Amino acid sequence: MLCLTVCFFPGASSEPPLGANSDEQAVGAWLQWKGLGSYVDEFKTESIDGEAFFTLGEEDLKALGVAKLGQRRWILSRIAQK
Repeated sequence: MLCLTVCFFPGASSEPPLGANSDEQAVGAWLQWKGLGSYVDEFKTESIDGEAFFTLGEEDLKALGVAKLGQRRWILSRIAQK
């Protein structure tokens, strides 16, 4: 008899949940998932939780050190999906 085991790691390939009630850790997890992990510390330093995340604008992201336009667009796109 041949037995197969399939392992599933939640969140490994799917987007982590992120909403207005999310804490700073959830925001950091989303940034990591999106490949923007280098910004996690700055977002935490500035206390960016879900509520604050969904109010960010272009200038806020620049102030947080998100220098690349494409990266700011990814974040702003997610904010618009709220």
